[in-house]
Amino acid sequence: IVNYADSEDVSHVNCSADKIFDLQESTYWSTTKDTPYPHAVVIDLGSTHTLTGIQYLPRMESEVPGGIKDFKVYVKSKTFNY
Repeated sequence: IVNYADSEDVSHVNCSADKIFDLQESTYWSTTKDTPYPHAVVIDLGSTHTLTGIQYLPRMESEVPGGIKDFKVYVKSKTFNY
């Protein structure tokens, strides 16, 4: 469950933050235009899990407006304060 996204383009059905992990190549999270960096999203996995990595599938269209340049992953068992 996405608990928080600092920005999401909800004007387009396939661009909201919950599309981050829906396993569909045709959907993606997109922030609203001109929202300043950095961006943040908080995902609650619902229970404790052992994470060994993350997988990122970049958009494959030509003239893609943006991708991930740098990222950090934070993991904790308590609720994030955002």
